[in-house]
Amino acid sequence: MSILRLFMELIKPLTRKKEAELDPFAGINMSTPEDVDAQTCLTDYRKCDCFNEYYIWENRFDGVESDKDLARMKNTPMVWPETAFHVDPPSQSQRAWDIACEIIDITAKKDVKELNLGKIMDRHDYMALNTLPETIGECKALERLVLYGSNISSIPREISGCVSLKAFEPYTSYRLHWFPYEMTKCRHLSNSCISTRALYGNYKIRPPFPNLSIHRWEWPTGKCYCSVCGGEAACMEQYWTTQPVAADVIPLLVSVCSNACLEKIGDSPKDYIKRPHRGGLQIEQPEAI
Repeated sequence: MSILRLFMELIKPLTRKKEAELDPFAGINMSTPEDVDAQTCLTDYRKCDCFNEYYIWENRFDGVESDKDLARMKNTPMVWPETAFHVDPPSQSQRAWDIACEIIDITAKKDVKELNLGKIMDRHDYMALNTLPETIGECKALERLVLYGSNISSIPREISGCVSLKAFEPYTSYRLHWFPYEMTKCRHLSNSCISTRALYGNYKIRPPFPNLSIHRWEWPTGKCYCSVCGGEAACMEQYWTTQPVAADVIPLLVSVCSNACLEKIGDSPKDYIKRPHRGGLQIEQPEAI
């Protein structure tokens, strides 16, 4: 064995240790399985057709040449259908879910401050995720959470446990239409980057909120906790409210145990439905801006 090769063998353990220090996720096996077509990784799970009716209406003038038809179509109002939650399993892939759980576990144990799942995970696995593990709430040192271009459609309420969170960036996650009220408990959260046009009740297109009298949201844990006081009860009433969180105004799903807790929820900003409501087409929203 040459001296150089012997030297390289001797420093391997030191090199691995240094890599582990620089990348806390280095030990996770995240290579793409052989049976996955790499070409499909770019498009899998990307589409959401919840607001398709609006975009069809917005493009209604395409190809119309008659002035009479243009005048008629210009006065055609947008008629929204009822909306509903995306009801998905936590992940389209058990492998992807196991990897995400391991990443969150390491983030919590090693006090990782910045987490960008799209850069850590294989693309195919990343796009298979529909939510985050509830253990995200154990990441007490986490300051920045990036979910750029994800397929995630819900954020667990346990995110309130991210007490150091300062920046939340799920930009271009177009299936993410709402957030848990518990996000308001992230007291240090001041920066956000959210695709607001994809949110229920946004001021640009005013898509309706799901009717909570028909479409009640069921949390994966199955336990009923009050979003306001944190108390547990056999049953909670669910409401929608729109509140400023960090740099954006976003729709929040709130569970309350009593009228007293409901009254503690502040009014929504101007140009939004003022008080908590149950959603549905019967709720009148302000005009789109």
